[in-house]
Order: sequence, then C-alpha cells, then structure tokens
Amino acid sequence: MLLARRRTFGAKRDIATGSNPVFVAIGDLNGDGRSDVVAVNSNSNSASVLLGDSNGTFGAKTDYGTGEPQFHCIGGSERGRETGTGGGEQLLQ
Repeated sequence: MLLARRRTFGAKRDIATGSNPVFVAIGDLNGDGRSDVVAVNSNSNSASVLLGDSNGTFGAKTDYGTGEPQFHCIGGSERGRETGTGGGEQLLQ
C-alpha cells in the first residue's frame, strides 16, 4: 500500500563551510543520535563540522585544520555504541 502522506523537502538552505569544499559526509559524529555534517575544504586546508540540532537544523560550523595533503575519510565503530563508551563516526586525517 502506498503512503497517503506526501513527503517533500523544505526550502533550500545554504550552509557556510570553509573555502572550496570538495567532500561532504553526514553522520553522527558526536554520538548524540543526531545527523551531523562534515565538509573537507580544499583551499582553506580545513574540515568544517556542523553538529545537528534537535530541530533538524545545524549549529554554527567549527573548522579544524587538516594541513596538506588532505585525506577524505570518515570512519566509525559500532563497538563503542555496544559498550556505551561513545563510538560513532570520527573524522580521520
């Protein structure tokens, strides 16, 4: 049976990152159960992290220096979630 409710996207919202973002990933970076965004910025040699808010938006970005060269890698571990020690995705350089 098809859903009777229509699912749509809200209006486009631009999110500020560093200069020339070349890679974007979504994941629960801090283990709070909310989706967070990380963008790797080529021209500014940084990664911008925006933590998800409870209302479906994102907080202000925090930039982390990556140096040269940049590696685009998001990794995670279910082990931390099972043991209650954190876990979740981590930005790796």
